[in-house]
Amino acid sequence: MTAALKLGIALRHHQSGALDEAERLYREILAEDSGHGEALHLLGVVAYQTGRNQEALACLSGALEKDADNPVYHCRMGIALVAAGQDDRAIGHYRHALELNPRYAEAHNNLAIVAANRGQLDDAVAGYRRALDADPDFAEAHNNLGVSLKEMGDIDGAIEAHGRAVAVRPDYAEAQKNLGMALLLQGRFEAGFAAFDWRFREPGAWTRQFPQPVWDGTSLAGTKILVWGEQGTGDQVMFASVLDAVVAAAAACVVECDPRLVPVLARSFPSAQVVARSDPPDEATLTPDIDCQCAIGALCRWLRRDRDSFEPRRAYLAADADHAAAIRGRYDALGPGPLVGIAWRSRLHDRSPQMQRFADGKSTSLDQWEPIFGVPGMRFVNLQYGDCTADLAAVEARLGVRVHHDPEIDQLASLDDLTAQIAALDRVIATSNTAVHIAGALGKPIWVMVPKIPDWRWQATGAASLWYRDARLFRQPTPGDWTSVLAEVGATLAAENRRP
Repeated sequence: MTAALKLGIALRHHQSGALDEAERLYREILAEDSGHGEALHLLGVVAYQTGRNQEALACLSGALEKDADNPVYHCRMGIALVAAGQDDRAIGHYRHALELNPRYAEAHNNLAIVAANRGQLDDAVAGYRRALDADPDFAEAHNNLGVSLKEMGDIDGAIEAHGRAVAVRPDYAEAQKNLGMALLLQGRFEAGFAAFDWRFREPGAWTRQFPQPVWDGTSLAGTKILVWGEQGTGDQVMFASVLDAVVAAAAACVVECDPRLVPVLARSFPSAQVVARSDPPDEATLTPDIDCQCAIGALCRWLRRDRDSFEPRRAYLAADADHAAAIRGRYDALGPGPLVGIAWRSRLHDRSPQMQRFADGKSTSLDQWEPIFGVPGMRFVNLQYGDCTADLAAVEARLGVRVHHDPEIDQLASLDDLTAQIAALDRVIATSNTAVHIAGALGKPIWVMVPKIPDWRWQATGAASLWYRDARLFRQPTPGDWTSVLAEVGATLAAENRRP
């Protein structure tokens, strides 16, 4: 078999996702001709697709030695360098590719991705538009443009861009999901939740493969439904607001969730059978009498079709009353005044540049909280998960304010303890994280500080929350401006504290 024929067969395997077979053939070609540029190039692509970045760089360097004026090789080298964390070198290769072919759409798109990862959104948008000028049917560039436009606050533009990506490629799951989130941000719930459900079809998406058919919104009367938790613990708490309706409508309901949420949800929804997520799944999730199953967030597609369907927003979580009372007793020894729980940052398991910007964008620094800490008569309690020792010590040293850290509560290890701790407080002030979702679900007064362009859960405008009756939202006036938000929260807290 000639090298050209092997290469053609290998490419078909590669394009179909059979990477092992493609790699085997690329290596056979290179065993016969170690300097075969295209085989080196494509082996390098397989290597970065499978996370072997150093091997990818070596292969692509070899390809460029054979053909230094090949724009495709430069573009692929740029991708591998980004994966290896060498963005500056990647930029050089993308630019070289564009010198060789100024209308190379993929190179424009990839250069724009680097700009977006650095927060240079104007440059990113311009780059995506250049890619689309070269190739109007470039679905990925339309989708990427939508992501950056949304981050800049142009939600209508984002919806248009994601819609064009979907028009070009209707099965493009990431673009469908992004379209859904943009629609949800505008309060267009029916269309938004339908598109958001495409998240389960993304390559590598986390999901649960239960054998029962997915619930399609039809009547649950006389049925047994399995509801399984998805996304983070804060999301699972927020989406649990729809469980009352499901439990009331169905003959029986099994809920699978994060193991740390089991005692909380079991106490809060006593008519449901609550089990811990495990692999293999708990036997209760696989019984033959279960008629259908649904991710907890996907329930909203059928039960939250418009704003009116979010009412009434009762307190739906129940803390361990005895535990909460014991914690309150400990905290009352700290002195007089309202007990205010605080949390100030978010952490995500997804460490991609886009998601890291998202987490950073909804996080503050504790040393910015002086307007709040300066309100007299408050007793502050730390609800922030993770090691906060340095943050708390720095605030006490600089401002003389002690934020009480309870050594008996580990917010990450026990959500039941965290729920009881929050139930013992008078108010929670925080950025968007698990603590505010639990507090809101408990019916505690919560003040949530959100970015100028927030997550869809907080909507684009307004001071009220659709999810929590006793929530008040404090929004950035401009992107990144936490100073104004914290000053407003501090002034509002001081005014309330002065009331008789």
